[in-house]
Amino acid sequence: AAIGLFGEEFDSGDDSEDDEGWGAAARFTWAPVQKKTRALHLGASLAMRRPDDGRTIKFSARPESHLTDVKYLDTGKIDDVDRTYSGVAELAGVYGPFSLQGEYFQAEVARGNADDLTFSGWYVYASWFLTGESRRYKHGKGAFSGIKPYTHTGAVELAARYSVLDLNDGVITGGEGENITFGINWYLNKNVRLMANYIMVDNDDHADADGDVTGNDDPSAFQARFQIHF
Repeated sequence: AAIGLFGEEFDSGDDSEDDEGWGAAARFTWAPVQKKTRALHLGASLAMRRPDDGRTIKFSARPESHLTDVKYLDTGKIDDVDRTYSGVAELAGVYGPFSLQGEYFQAEVARGNADDLTFSGWYVYASWFLTGESRRYKHGKGAFSGIKPYTHTGAVELAARYSVLDLNDGVITGGEGENITFGINWYLNKNVRLMANYIMVDNDDHADADGDVTGNDDPSAFQARFQIHF
C-alpha cells in the first residue's frame, strides 16, 4: 500500500500568490500467487485533485506512439472545476512464458455550476516468451521487473495490446480512440533490448486534437527501439 499527499510549498514566501491546488492518492496491491514463474496480481488506486485558482483542467492523449506530437484525443480546457476523482482497477497474471494484464480507469470531473463529467478507458495486454522465460513479478512493489534470458542467445517475446480511451461526455467531445499494437522484443541480455511495434489507430469523428486536425483520422505506425538500461 502507498499513500501520497501533494500540494504547494508550506512557505511560499508570498501570501498574495494564487492557490496552486493540492491532491491525494493511494494505491493498494495484493498478490495471492507469487511464485518464480507464476503470479497473480490484483490492484486498485484512487486519486483526488483540486485544481489551482484558475479552476480549469484538460485531458489529452496521443496515440500509443511518441513519434507524433498530435494529441488526437483532447478535451480542450474544461472550466469551473471543483475536484477531479480518478480510480484504476488492475489485474495481471503470469503462468510460465505466458502473461496477461489489464487495467480499467475512470475519471470524474466535479464542476460547480455545470454538469459533472466522466471519462474512461481500459487496455488488455498479452505476452508470450518463445524462448521459455517468464515475466518476473516483485510482489513487494506490485510491479514487474526486467527479463533475464535463459541462454546467451537472448529471450524473444511476442506481445499484443488493445486499448480504448473515451474523452466524450455531454458537451465535451474530446474524442474516442482505439489502439491495436503488435510487438516483438529481443532481450539480448538483462540490460539490452531490441523492440519493434506496429500500431493501428481507430479514431472517431471527435478525435480532432481540439479542432487542429480532421476527425476520424486512422493512422498506423511502425517503430523500433534499441535500449540499454542499468
